[in-house]
Amino acid sequence: MSIPKRFKTERSAVRWSIKMWSWLARNPGKSKEDYFKLYGINIEDYPHEQYWDANCPLCEYQINSGNDSCVSCPLNYISLCSSGHAASAYVKWKYALANAKIKGLTVKEAKEIRADAATNILDTLKEYYNLKF
Repeated sequence: MSIPKRFKTERSAVRWSIKMWSWLARNPGKSKEDYFKLYGINIEDYPHEQYWDANCPLCEYQINSGNDSCVSCPLNYISLCSSGHAASAYVKWKYALANAKIKGLTVKEAKEIRADAATNILDTLKEYYNLKF
């Protein structure tokens, strides 16, 4: 299966990312895989499986651009995505539900953390790209 055209330009990757994070902020119990399934996209069908762990249009755009590195990703640039930063909004979103029991959180509290983190990512993306587009 070829990469969808919607991820071949930075503009389309950003638009899809904003749509995705908006949906995730409204649906904190859902995953990025769930979002893509709404559009008939099965992440497992993509040829760059190592990158699709992130399930991110911006990651896929970077791959299509020949930048197979997180360093060149706009989200990494604005310090939201990198899982190497435990305090990043992305890491908070990704692990909130999984770590709820360990941290003594209710599912509702974990979902609130995910919604806040997704909103933070969304707001920062919009602010960053309003300057560029």
